[in-house]
Amino acid sequence: MLAAAKKLRAFDSYKLWVGALSFAGNSLESVDLHRSDGLAWLKIWAPNLRNLGLQGVYGLSRLDFLDCHSMQSQLPPGHVIPHLAGGAL
Repeated sequence: MLAAAKKLRAFDSYKLWVGALSFAGNSLESVDLHRSDGLAWLKIWAPNLRNLGLQGVYGLSRLDFLDCHSMQSQLPPGHVIPHLAGGAL
C-alpha cells in the first residue's frame, strides 16, 4: 500500500509489526514510528523529509536513505534537500 502512496506527506504509526518498511515519495515530510519492535530494516527515498522519529524501534538494524529513485526526475529544477530533524533511536 505504501508503494502506491506517492503523495503521502506524513506517516505516523504505533506498534506496526512488520520486518521491513520502504517509503518513497517526493512529498513525504515526516515519518514517526513508535514501538515498532519487529522492524529490522527501514528504507527511505524522501527528498523533502524534515522529521524522522524512531521511538522504541529496538529491532532496527538497518536504515537506508536512498540516493536516487525514479521519482527524482519529478522534482523541480534546483530542488534543495531540507535539514532533517531526527527523533530518538
